[in-house]
Amino acid sequence: MSPSLDLPPKGGFSFDLCRRNAMLESKGLKAPTFLKTGTTIVGLVFQDGVILGADTRATEGPIVADKNCEKIHYMAPNIYCCGAGTAADTEAVTDMVSSQLQLHRYHTGRESRVVTALTLLKKHLFNYQGHVSAALVLGGVDITGPHLHTIYPHGSTDTLPFATMGSGSLAAMSVFESKYKENLSRDEGIQIVVEAICAGIFNDLGSGSNVDVCVITKGNKDYLRNHLLPNPRTYVNPKGFEFPKKTEVLLTKITPLKEKVEVIEGDAMEDLCISGVSKSKFYYYNSESVNCSRREKKRISTLQTRTRFEVCEHMKILSRAQVLKFRFALKCGKIDPLSCKFSSSFSNGSSSESYGKAKVDSFMDDTSHSQDDALKSEAMRKTVHDVCRVLDTGPWGPALEDALNTFDDMPQPELVVGVVRRLKHVKVALQYFRWVETKTERPHCPEVYNALLMLMARTRNLDYLEQILEEMGQAGFGPSNNTCIELVSSFIKSRKLREAFGVIETMRKFKFRPAYSAYTTLIGALSAAHEADLMLTLLHQMQEIGYEVSVHLFTTLIRAFARDGRIDAALSLLDEMKSNSFNADIVLYNVCIDCFGKVGKLDMAWKFFHEMKSQGLIPDDVTYTSMIGVLCKAERLDEAVELFEELDRNRSVPCVYAYNTMIMGYGSVGKFDKAYSLLERQKRKGCIPSVIAYNCILTCLGRKGKVEEAFRVFEEMKIDAAPNLATYNILVDMLCKAGDHEAALKVRDSMKEAGLFPNIMTVHIMIDRLLVYTSLIRNFCKCGRKEDGHKMKEDGHKIYKEMMHRGCFPDLMLLNNYMDCVFKAGEIEKGRALFEEIKARGLTPDVRSYSILIHGLVKAGFSRETYKLFYEMKEQGLHLDTRAYNIVIDGFCKSGKVNKAYQLLEEMKAKGLQPTVVTYGSVIDGLAKIDRLDEAYMLFEEAKSKGVDLNVVVYSSLVDGFGKVGRIDEAYLILEELMQKDLTPNTYTWNCLLDALVKAEEIDESLVCFQNMKNLKCPPNEVTYSIMINGLCKVRKFNKAFVFWQEMQKQGLKPNTITYTTMISGLARVGNVLEAKDLFERFKSSGGIPDSACYNAMIEGLSNANKAMDAYTLFEETRLKGCRIYSKTCVVLLDALHKVDCLEQAAIVGAVLREMAKSQHATRLS
Repeated sequence: MSPSLDLPPKGGFSFDLCRRNAMLESKGLKAPTFLKTGTTIVGLVFQDGVILGADTRATEGPIVADKNCEKIHYMAPNIYCCGAGTAADTEAVTDMVSSQLQLHRYHTGRESRVVTALTLLKKHLFNYQGHVSAALVLGGVDITGPHLHTIYPHGSTDTLPFATMGSGSLAAMSVFESKYKENLSRDEGIQIVVEAICAGIFNDLGSGSNVDVCVITKGNKDYLRNHLLPNPRTYVNPKGFEFPKKTEVLLTKITPLKEKVEVIEGDAMEDLCISGVSKSKFYYYNSESVNCSRREKKRISTLQTRTRFEVCEHMKILSRAQVLKFRFALKCGKIDPLSCKFSSSFSNGSSSESYGKAKVDSFMDDTSHSQDDALKSEAMRKTVHDVCRVLDTGPWGPALEDALNTFDDMPQPELVVGVVRRLKHVKVALQYFRWVETKTERPHCPEVYNALLMLMARTRNLDYLEQILEEMGQAGFGPSNNTCIELVSSFIKSRKLREAFGVIETMRKFKFRPAYSAYTTLIGALSAAHEADLMLTLLHQMQEIGYEVSVHLFTTLIRAFARDGRIDAALSLLDEMKSNSFNADIVLYNVCIDCFGKVGKLDMAWKFFHEMKSQGLIPDDVTYTSMIGVLCKAERLDEAVELFEELDRNRSVPCVYAYNTMIMGYGSVGKFDKAYSLLERQKRKGCIPSVIAYNCILTCLGRKGKVEEAFRVFEEMKIDAAPNLATYNILVDMLCKAGDHEAALKVRDSMKEAGLFPNIMTVHIMIDRLLVYTSLIRNFCKCGRKEDGHKMKEDGHKIYKEMMHRGCFPDLMLLNNYMDCVFKAGEIEKGRALFEEIKARGLTPDVRSYSILIHGLVKAGFSRETYKLFYEMKEQGLHLDTRAYNIVIDGFCKSGKVNKAYQLLEEMKAKGLQPTVVTYGSVIDGLAKIDRLDEAYMLFEEAKSKGVDLNVVVYSSLVDGFGKVGRIDEAYLILEELMQKDLTPNTYTWNCLLDALVKAEEIDESLVCFQNMKNLKCPPNEVTYSIMINGLCKVRKFNKAFVFWQEMQKQGLKPNTITYTTMISGLARVGNVLEAKDLFERFKSSGGIPDSACYNAMIEGLSNANKAMDAYTLFEETRLKGCRIYSKTCVVLLDALHKVDCLEQAAIVGAVLREMAKSQHATRLS
C-alpha cells in the first residue's frame, strides 16, 4: 500500500469521498442518517376556486410503506385538506372534523364554510401542542369565495394565496414564487401545482410516487387521482420471477369441530351479518321469541341461519362501497335479517324463506343503477363541455344553432344548467337560454333561472336582472336563497355596495323575499363603508318582511350612527330596541361606551357604564379598556387612573389592553415618566410588555417630535419584544416628518436585516408594508427643497417601482396617496395614468380618488374637465363629502361655470354639510372674477354671519374684484376690515389694490400704498414692481420708473416679460436709446422673447435718435419673427431713412406700409 493512503484526503469535493468516509468511520465517526418526513403538499388560489396537490408516497423511517397513499382528505363537499406528518394523526384529525362539519350541515341546512373547518382544526391541534403530528393545507370554496389556509401542528395558521408544507416544501415553494400570479386559469393552476409536487418528488428523499390533484370550484370538485406518474417503474426482469418452493405438508391431523351455540341479539347481529366470515352455525333469537318453545326456537334459528348464509354468499361479491351502503340499509330497517319480515315499505308478499335473497338481489339492482347513473353523469359532463366549446367559437347565428342541434333535439334541464354554469358571458348564456326555450317550447325550470342569476353574480353584470326576475315572478317561483346571497356578495367583494343594495331593491320590486343572510352581509359591508342610512333602510325592510332582527344587528347600526357622530339616530335606535323588548347585552353596552365616548359624549359613556352595572351585567376587560380610552382622549387622566386601578386590583394577571391604553393616555399628554413606570409595573407582575405597548410610546414620542428619545426606547424594546412592521412604520413616518429622509431610508433597509422586508405574503403584513411605502412616498414628494426636489421625486418613483417588483401590489389607499404626490410634483400625465391604473387593477375609484384627480387637473390648468369627472362620480353613486364638494366647486369656478358652483353650494347646505372657508372662498372668487360683485359681497356677509373664519384669500378676492371695476373705495373698505380682524394683508392683496390704483391713474396714491406695504414688512415681488413701473411709464414718469427698475435689480428679483417690455418702451420714448438698446439685448440674451410693442418702441426710439439703419435692421428682425408692425412705426422709420438717403430700404418700408393700408381697407369693406 502507498504511504499516501495513510494520509487523510483533502476536504471538499473529491472523487475519493468513499475512501475518505471509510477512513473516518474506522476512526469512530458515525455517519449521519438521512432525515425524511416524506411529504410534499401544496395549494393555490386560482380565478374560480382552489387547487390542492400532494404526492402519494408514505414512509416508515427509511422504508417506503405505501406508494399510492391518499393525502388529500375529504372534509366537506366543498372543502378538502392535504395532510403531512404522521398518517394516522392526519387521518384521525380530518375524519373527526369532517364528521363535525357533517353534523353542522344537518343541523343548519347550509353549506359548510372554510373558516368553520379552520377553527375546528386549529383548536384541536392547539389543545395537543404538537403531540398530534398533523401539518395541514386546507382549501375550499364557500359563499364568501375561495380560501386557502395552512395549519401547523401547534395550531398556528396562515392565510395565503399559495402554500406548501412537508419535507419537499422548499422545492415546491421555489416553483410557486417564480410562476404564481393572480387570476390563474384552471389549466394554468393545475400545471403549476403539478410542477411544484414534481419538484418535491425529485428533490426530497421522502416524497415520491404519483401526483394527486383536487380542483375545488363553486358547487363542484374534481379529484384527479394519480393525475401524473412522473417516475413510473418501467423495468421488467426478462427472466420473470419464481416464488421459492412451498412448505411441504409433513403431518396431517384431523381435529373434529364441536358445534358451538351462541346467542346474539341487537346490533351485534347486524355487525355479524356484515362481516360474512364465520363458518360456524349460529342460533339467534330476538325479544319476541323469548317465550317460544324449544322446538319453535330451533325452527326459527334454523331458518335465520339459512337466511344469514344466503345474505353472506351474496355479500362476497360486493365492493367495499356497496357493503357500506348495504350496512346503511340494515341500520335503516329496510333489510331485517333477524325477524324474517320485511319493513312496511319493502314488503312484497314473498315467502319468508326467500326474502333474504330477494332483498340482497334488490340491493344489487340498486347498486347497478348507481353505476348507470355515474355513466350518465360522465356523459352529461362531456356533452356540457362540447356545447360550451361550440358556444365559444363565435357570434350567435344559424351556423352555431346547427352545431347545437347535433347534440340533442330536446335539451334537458340538467344540460342547460351545466352549460349556463360553465359559460363566462351573460349575453352568450342568455342567447342559449332563449334558444333552448324556443326549441323545447316550454318554460325553463327554477334551477336554470338560478344558474343564470349565479352567472350574473359571478360576472357582476345586471343588465338583464329585471327581465329574468320578472319572468320568474310570472312563472310562480323566485330566486333561491343561495342565489340571492351570491348576487349580493359578488358586488360586496368588488366594493360596489350601491349595486348590491340595488339587487335587493330589484328583488323587492318583483315581490321576492331576499335571503336573511343577504341582508346581514350587506349591512356589515355598509357599516365598514359608513353608509348608516342604507343600513337603517335594510333593517326596516327586514322588519317589514317578518325576519327576526337580533340585538347584534341593532348593535351594528348603533355603532355606525354613533361613529359618524349622529347621536340622535343612535339613541332613537336604542329606544326602538327597548320598545321591542330586546335585552341589551354587554357587547351593546361596550359599543355604546366606545362610540359615544369617541365622538366626545363622555357623560353618555359614563351613563352606559353605570347603567350596565344596574342591569346586573359585570363590566369586562373591554368595558374598562373602552372607558379608560375615552377618559384619556378627553384628558381626564385622574378618572382614567382611578378606573384603571379598580380593574388592576381585581385581577391577578394584568390586563394587557388596559395597560396599553393607559400608556397611550400618558404619552398623549407628554407624561412619559408615568408611561415608563407602567411598563416596569407590568414587568414586576410577571407580564412582559408587548410590542403594542412600545408602539404606543413610540407613536406619542413621534407626535411630540422627540426623535432621539424614540430611538432610545426602540433599542430598549428589543429586550422585551421584537419590533414588528408597525414599529418600523412609526419610525419611518417620524423621521420623514422631521425631514430626515436619509435616516428614513436606513430604517427601511434595517427592516431587511430584521427579516421583515416585504416578502412574507400575509394579508396583515401586506397592509403594514403598504403603510411603510405610503409614508415614504408621501413625504418624499412633499419635500420643499428645490435643489433636491427632483431627486426626492425620483426616489419616490423608485420606491414605488421597488414595491411592485417585490410583488407587493398597491391597494386603493396607496394609489390615492401616490397619485396625490405625483400631481403635487407637477407630473400631470403620470397622475392621469395612475387614475387609470386604479381601474385596471380591478379597484373602484372612491370619492378621494376623484377629488385628487380633479384637484390636480384644476391646479394644472385643466379645470374644464371638472364637469365630466363630476358627473362620472354621480353615475357611480359616490356621495361627496365636504372636501370633495370644495374641490369640485373650485374646479367649476376656475372653468367659468360659476352658476353650477353656486348650485353645488346650495346642494351641500341642503344635505347638512357645513360649507367651510374654502367653499365660500372659491365661490366668492368665482363671482368676483366675472364682475358679479354684489352677489359675492352677499355671500361674504353670509359666511361671516354663520361664524366662518374668513382668511386673507377671501378678502383679497373681493379687493381684486372691486379694484378691477374701479370701485376703489369699496376695495379700501375691505382692506380696512381685513386689518381690523388682526389679519395681515399679503403681497397678493397689495398687488390687487396697486393694480386698481394704477389702472385708475392714481399714481400718487399707489406710491403711498407701496410705501405702506414696505412699512408693514410685506416684501414686494416681481409683480409689484411690474405694476409700479408700468403705471409710472403710463403717465410718462420714466425716470421714476427707472428708479424702481434699479431697486428691483438690487432686491435680486428677476423682471418678467411685461416689466422688460414696459421699461424698454419707456426708455426708448424718452430718448434714452442707448440704455433701452442695452436693456433690450440683455432681455434677449436671458432667453426673453420681446413682443410687438417692445419691437415697435425700439424701432421708433432708434429712428428718432437718427439711427435709421439700426432701426431698419430691427425692422427686418421684427418681420422675420412674425411680430406685428404698427403703421406709425413704419411712418417714423420711413422718414428717418429718407433723411439719410437710404432709398432702397425706404422703398421696402413703403411697400410694407402700402400693403398694410390695403389690408386695413379690405377689412373695413368686409
